[in-house]
Amino acid sequence: KDGALVLNSSNVIYEIATPYTEADLFRIKFTQSADVLTLVHPAYPPKELRRYAHDNWQLVDVVTKNGPFEDINIDDSVTVYASASTGTITLTASASIFGAEQVGKLFYLEQPAVDSVPVWETSKSTSIGDIRRADSNYYRAVTAGKTGTLRPSHTEGTSWDGWGGSGDDDTGIEWEYLHSGFGIARITAANGTTATAEVISYIPSQVVGANNASYKWAKYAWNSVNGYPGTVVYYQQRLYFA
Repeated sequence: KDGALVLNSSNVIYEIATPYTEADLFRIKFTQSADVLTLVHPAYPPKELRRYAHDNWQLVDVVTKNGPFEDINIDDSVTVYASASTGTITLTASASIFGAEQVGKLFYLEQPAVDSVPVWETSKSTSIGDIRRADSNYYRAVTAGKTGTLRPSHTEGTSWDGWGGSGDDDTGIEWEYLHSGFGIARITAANGTTATAEVISYIPSQVVGANNASYKWAKYAWNSVNGYPGTVVYYQQRLYFA
């Protein structure tokens, strides 16, 4: 600090451990926002160096929630299904696609078709628990009655499609957002054709169970097999990796 060494409470030079070797240093790229320095190297998962005080720093993995993913699988002979929509689940594949490099990584699973769920329409009688789709989003009715005139478009929580009420002429249903046709889970254990995972975003019921296996799935793009980003930059308040 200010050109001097920072000492810890034992009057020893403050240091933190890193995974990088001396030979790695010239391939490390970084960018900074306030007290967070983001570092990348093609052979290591992206890291964040966080400063909390002069003698309190942490080096942690960058954690993402929505990717990045490889291209969605198009081979309809290789399918995956989930054991449940939420919580700790088992992913089961028709081929050995789950390797050790995927542990700790995200997995994308998309329903194979959209026409199995009715489209949301105005002035339609609705019961609690009914599921409807509007554009690419799926919703579950929280209340009963007739739908209103405001097409659901929210992507979290609940929202009404009308005024609501209990009168004969009142319209409006409260809809709970479920998913947008796909779900994401973080793999905690992998064993060839099966993987244990924690759901990050709701897994559609259309891919739950062996009868609903889908070929539309994707692995996380960054891992020890594919490599990791070699460049990082902020642009228009967004963080980009390449």
